[in-house]
Amino acid sequence: MLVVDDKVILLVPKAIVSFAKIFALGKYHQHFVLNFLKHEQLSTNGPFVRRRQLRNGAEKVWVVKKELSESIAPPTKDFATSFTLQHGQVFANFKAWASQNAKPLGDGELAPDEDITVIALYLADRLTHTPVGNDSASAYHRLMVGILELVFYPNLSCPQVEREIHEGRKRIDIVFDNSAITGFFWRVHQIQHIPAQYVMVECKNYGREIGNPEVDQIAGRFSANRGRVGLLLCRSVDNFDRLLDRCRDVYRDNQELIIPLVDADFLQILLARSLDPTDRSEEQLLAGRARDIIVA
Repeated sequence: MLVVDDKVILLVPKAIVSFAKIFALGKYHQHFVLNFLKHEQLSTNGPFVRRRQLRNGAEKVWVVKKELSESIAPPTKDFATSFTLQHGQVFANFKAWASQNAKPLGDGELAPDEDITVIALYLADRLTHTPVGNDSASAYHRLMVGILELVFYPNLSCPQVEREIHEGRKRIDIVFDNSAITGFFWRVHQIQHIPAQYVMVECKNYGREIGNPEVDQIAGRFSANRGRVGLLLCRSVDNFDRLLDRCRDVYRDNQELIIPLVDADFLQILLARSLDPTDRSEEQLLAGRARDIIVA
């Protein structure tokens, strides 16, 4: 249990945090309960149906929601509960609508801009001063979890570190849920039809050539169920074009998208975020790099 200043703090994934107004009783009552009762009255020619003859001879038929609310469907929890027990599908429709319209809070809503600036600069400094090599591989790995979470939230969420697959015979350095409803990770999955329900990340804490074994390693983590999109992180690369060629080979052979990212990319993104907490320059970077791999 986390206790701060004698107060118990409950930590939840910020991707599930949203303003409660989207799930309010008023939304459910006005747009789902009353709509259902209105259509029911019209279809059964109920007592709340009003009619009026128009000048052109047609008949106007309608139901006033306010009358339903005042007479048979008060906006109370007790009525909503009894109604839902009888009409479960109406509530199911409401939940589906709410899940599509509710959005996780952005970093700017969870923390002041000043905090985002400080965090971005701190992470950039940590990245710059993390040594290259096997001795610092764990430190680099943990640092990149924080950097990726700041950079890609809310499009990527709920990171899992060293996720085991194949009954523990293999591990993925980091796995993110793809929670994007717009932007690069949404387009890849929905428009380009590359499975990306999860996004795999492999971290390589060395500044040398990334060869076929490293590219094949992350490609070996892909599957139809896990997805076929991944990020390959390394400190620097002598011949970046050759690394892109290796990623192009994987895409041409299997339609699996591996996007390589180096320290310079993240330092550029973090600097931009420190100057403007709403900056999303990572979107342009990912789109451009994916284009270099796919359109080749």
